[in-house]
Amino acid sequence: MKRIFVKYLLVTFLLITCLTGAALESEAMPSDNSSEQICQVTTLKGQLNVRSKPDARSTIIARLPNHSFVKVLKQENGFCQVELDDHQFGWVAAEFLTPSELGAEVLDYRPLQFGSKGKDVEALKKRLLDLGYYRQNQAMSDTFNTTCVIRVKLFQKINGLEENGIASPMMQALLFSPQAKKNSEGIPAVKRAFPGGRMGKMQQEDEFDWDQFARENPGICMCCLGEGCECCNYTGRIN
Repeated sequence: MKRIFVKYLLVTFLLITCLTGAALESEAMPSDNSSEQICQVTTLKGQLNVRSKPDARSTIIARLPNHSFVKVLKQENGFCQVELDDHQFGWVAAEFLTPSELGAEVLDYRPLQFGSKGKDVEALKKRLLDLGYYRQNQAMSDTFNTTCVIRVKLFQKINGLEENGIASPMMQALLFSPQAKKNSEGIPAVKRAFPGGRMGKMQQEDEFDWDQFARENPGICMCCLGEGCECCNYTGRIN
């Protein structure tokens, strides 16, 4: 009888331990479709490989940028199933995902930085314009140029974010939310690349091949070299 009782206590202890461990694991990362979680990609460097199966040897079907957000559906064998664009699915290593408290709206944005182009860049600029981070008469292009970096840094400063000039999905979610703070400071002037425009630069560097530069950079403003000035209405480009 005593032996049976000891076995009963042992089985009970093991059952409680397993249930407790499963509960802790489910808080850190979802284990099934009923507990979807928004997570952020946190690789040491570079992008995160998305594979066709929960196996490090399976085919790579996509790559996720570092610091981007993704919806995690379930976990299996150290991998998480994530939802990609167009309702596609793949598997990523769970160790490179960090659970987030942000809502699904953060998935609407991709990281934007210097050199990025597209309608989302233009929308970013127009939202900054509405909040007073651009001059009202300034034209909005679809290129994330030097001026945009300066304006993003100003928004990050006023809203208590890291001033790195990169519009992360988290920053964009705040930017387009009612909680975004308007510009309470003056708009910083964009420094010209050199005084006197193209002719001034030619006087300083007689050997500079401007014709070659123009061929390699079609449409760029030759006065500010893309930084933004009055000549190009602070867009950095001449159409």
